[in-house]
Amino acid sequence: MGTAPDGPGADGRAGGAAPRPPRRRPKPPGPASAELAGLCAATAAEPGLRGTPAAEELRRFAALCGQPLRVAVVGDVSAGKSTLVNALLATRMALVQLAEATAQVTWYHHPLVGPTVAATDAAVAVPYPLFPLSDRIVLGDTPGMNTASDRQLVTEDMLRGARAASASATAVLYLCGTNLSEAAARTCTEFALSTAGPLTEGLNVVLVASKADGVDGGADTWNAVEENLLRQARLPGAASVAVAQQLAETARCGMLTRDHLGTLRAIAADEELTAVAGHGWDALGRAWAARGHPADALPPLKEVAATTYAIARSLPPLRAGEVADSDGLARLWEDLSGLRRLEERLSLLARHADVLTVDSVTARLLRATASWDTGPARLVRERLAALRTRPACAGLERSAADLALDGLTLRHVPPGDRALAARALRALPMKDRELLATARTWAAHARRPRRLLARRVAEIVVECCLTRLDSRNRDQGRDG
Repeated sequence: MGTAPDGPGADGRAGGAAPRPPRRRPKPPGPASAELAGLCAATAAEPGLRGTPAAEELRRFAALCGQPLRVAVVGDVSAGKSTLVNALLATRMALVQLAEATAQVTWYHHPLVGPTVAATDAAVAVPYPLFPLSDRIVLGDTPGMNTASDRQLVTEDMLRGARAASASATAVLYLCGTNLSEAAARTCTEFALSTAGPLTEGLNVVLVASKADGVDGGADTWNAVEENLLRQARLPGAASVAVAQQLAETARCGMLTRDHLGTLRAIAADEELTAVAGHGWDALGRAWAARGHPADALPPLKEVAATTYAIARSLPPLRAGEVADSDGLARLWEDLSGLRRLEERLSLLARHADVLTVDSVTARLLRATASWDTGPARLVRERLAALRTRPACAGLERSAADLALDGLTLRHVPPGDRALAARALRALPMKDRELLATARTWAAHARRPRRLLARRVAEIVVECCLTRLDSRNRDQGRDG
């Protein structure tokens, strides 16, 4: 592909001259998941269950509760799943550019996690910081949903929870382009229902408007595409993010070189080329040839950019002297790709991994007990019912409500109201008058005729504010 990137790139990422961040240890989901893991392990050790298939399944569920959030990347063949995985890993490990590149579910994880997987799956350790989110998520690359070889059955079974617990996903990135098909919407809904708790339906689903650089227009168009996907999904808690994963992979995996930058600078220096840069490769190619530039210079740029979306948007910063080298170009393309917004959403899900894991495992465990003997099934159901009353689970409702604040169900609430609610739910510093005002505002939201989920979230916010105020009053009474 020509010359190497300008920076040292010791870690394979753009901007490689920057020091490596300190090594992080993976984070288990949280105290409630640990409690659930203990419940599963203790139940598996009961005399009446030892050596049974139910005991083995319980042990797998226990192991699942100790892992970071498991996120599966799902979509049709050639939707760009493996390209997106490479961008998130910041290294080219997943196969791309094949009609059916992915034949099995491959879980990419922190070296210290070592997830157990189904016999047909693969597990690949990716060292931090190459995989920036490896301390918070385990990432699964899956076979396409419309394969010619029936490999999609592996993905479908995983989403339904029909496979071993250790092969299950807790959250899904569904790559769907700019429109969500009825089949894809049905798949997302079935996954959401099979993993949902009292407040988390759909919160673990992210609709990815993949290859968004193929859409005409800028940020406003991408926003419209995201809103359209949410309307088509009709899934209350789902989120949507537009991503140009080819740009993201190019930027994150150190694929830009001085040759690419030189070609872009030649375009930026020519008004005629600049004028046609956003009109597609054919128009740019004709103008490029007419201006007497070498024919072999554009194809390498097309290989890493896919469309001229990033080409046109790179020219103003280049002319202004804001891009000094290929590392600077990589940072610009990463900004244009939308990848950071997707990572922000993944980080948000990981912050609430405790409630998402508990709800997902509980829902699947309850479904699994339907095929067990009556005694073990009843024992598990009774213990699961008692789990929510334990101190370790006290914060689950607030966590779910906090995550729901970003969902479509509460989009009607002004951003300022949602921001104050989030501060209250996260126990961040707030003055008494702020807590009281937030309680009154959300009490009004709770009285409005909205979906049950929206009302319940509003009630939790009110309860949280009043509890904090009451606690302060008691503390002041003791001090007095």
